[in-house]
Amino acid sequence: MTYETVIQRLRFRMRDVKNVPLLYYENGALFTVVNEGARELYRKTRDFEKEADLTIVTDQYDYDISSEIATDVGEIHDIIMATGSKPLSPRAAKPFNKMVADDVGDDDDETNGDVTSSAPDWFRVWNGVLRIYPTPNEDDTATVYYFAKEPLISYSNANLTLTVRLREDYLESLLTYCKGLVHEIAGNEQMADKKKADAFAMLEEAKANKESYDFDTAVSYHGALD
Repeated sequence: MTYETVIQRLRFRMRDVKNVPLLYYENGALFTVVNEGARELYRKTRDFEKEADLTIVTDQYDYDISSEIATDVGEIHDIIMATGSKPLSPRAAKPFNKMVADDVGDDDDETNGDVTSSAPDWFRVWNGVLRIYPTPNEDDTATVYYFAKEPLISYSNANLTLTVRLREDYLESLLTYCKGLVHEIAGNEQMADKKKADAFAMLEEAKANKESYDFDTAVSYHGALD
């Protein structure tokens, strides 16, 4: 579904919303509303999965995510080292820092200490930087599996034809959430909150009914073949 398609449907849904500034019936303003709604719902679905290679450099433990992995990384799901196909385990910043502090000596002023390994075990993300521990003592490659973030897109006539990066199953959720944003613009906070809550409920229902490819469940895709 394109932005143009969603905007047309949203404009139809807006007929009963009172006190909407005339500006918000135009494509440019509605494009912004739809993009904001899509970004908010997308963060809750995490459906768009990607992978990228990360070059592991000897004695380097910090890697800038946007320049060394990809610019659209939203949330890292898994990191697999090429050597031995070993996965790195994630840690939040505080327990990660405590683990490092417990491992290194008091007189060691290096961030990761002098602890090195040919097969690092842990990673954490902070302020756009991926840090791995122990510090690698050999060059290697890792595959980073991540959920891509939904970009903030500026309006143009050409961008109307861009695909909204949400499954079509979530269209009703998106339209309802965007209508809530329109109510918010019109100054009706109570209706805005109701529409947004309705949109999130629809989203969860759609997520619960989508196809599953977990190994411990039945794998279906639009029904079985007879």
